[in-house]
Amino acid sequence: MKRLFYFLSLIAGLLIILISIYGFFCLRQRPGLPQRINEKKIIQIDEIKIEKEKDFDFILSQKSIGEPSTVYLKDNGKINKTQVVIIPYYSQVPFPLIYFVIGVFCFIIGVAVFLLRPEETKARIFY
Repeated sequence: MKRLFYFLSLIAGLLIILISIYGFFCLRQRPGLPQRINEKKIIQIDEIKIEKEKDFDFILSQKSIGEPSTVYLKDNGKINKTQVVIIPYYSQVPFPLIYFVIGVFCFIIGVAVFLLRPEETKARIFY
């Protein structure tokens, strides 16, 4: 019975690794706007008006990287129309890669502790 729980724990760990890798690659495909665009001044993207802060993320989630869009910015009461190309959100910072490396390192430590001391409750909890 203990052996069964041991293998189930390993399978659960493998599933967590696979889901994490999938999530990492999904993050790399998150669409965003170039840094020169001030997100707080955006009032409309293409034909969709932004009423709440969450609308901005929703609209961008419907866009593809490389897709051209028209952004309307309100600056000092004046509305400016700008053409932009949607870019990868994390292309401007190494954010996901840093967390991916840290996560893999911590997970490897957890697996090593679990494999070296599978009978200890503390090792299973750490894993």
